Amino acid sequence: MESVKEYIRESENQRHAQLKKEFGKKKKLPRGYGLHTLIALSHYPELKDIEIEFVFEVTDASAYCRPDISTLLFSAKKRTYRIVISKKIRKSKEPVRFHSLSFSAQIGVIAHELGHVMDFINKSAFEMAEIGIRYLEENGFKRMLEIRTDLNAIRHGFGYQLLEYAILIEELMKQYPEEPYYQTYFSFYMTPAEIKEAMNEIETEI
Repeated sequence: MESVKEYIRESENQRHAQLKKEFGKKKKLPRGYGLHTLIALSHYPELKDIEIEFVFEVTDASAYCRPDISTLLFSAKKRTYRIVISKKIRKSKEPVRFHSLSFSAQIGVIAHELGHVMDFINKSAFEMAEIGIRYLEENGFKRMLEIRTDLNAIRHGFGYQLLEYAILIEELMKQYPEEPYYQTYFSFYMTPAEIKEAMNEIETEI
C-alpha cells in the first residue's frame, strides 16, 4: 500500500463523503474523528465488512483495541471489535493523549489499532483469550505482538505516521525522565530507526 508522508485535514476533507460511503459500513465512527478513522480504514480494505466501534474512555493509553466480550465466542469475522480512544489521561502523558496529537499522527494511532484487528480476525476465541493473558504477563510476547502490529501498519502505508509518533516519544523521554510510558516505550514498539529500516525493506519488496 502506498505511503503518504503527511495527511492534511483541509485537503482530505474533500474525500470525506466518498470515504464514508466506501469504508463506513459496520463502523461506529468516533465523534470529531470520523475523517481520521476513514482515512485509516481506506488502507485496510480487508476490514470493510468487520464491525468496529470507536469509543472514548478514560484510559492510560492514546488508544487500544479489544474484542467486544459479548461477541468473543462468535466466529472471528462476525465479532465486534472496539477501539478505545483516550479522552482523559494523567498529566505527564497529556502530550500523547489522542486529542493532543497532530492530524497525521492521530491517523497513525488508529492505523496501528486496525493492525491489531487484522491480527484478531484470524484468531479463535481460545487464541484471543491466550493473547490477552500473555500480553499482560509476558513482556517478550507483548513486544512480539506490537512489533508485528507496527509492521502490519507499515505494510498498509502508515510508516510515516508511526515514525512521527515514535519521534515524539523520543522527545518526551527527555522531557519526562520519570514517566515509565516514555522510558519503556521502545521495549515494546519500533524505534524510529527500526521503522525507517522496515519502510525501506517493504518498499523494496514492492
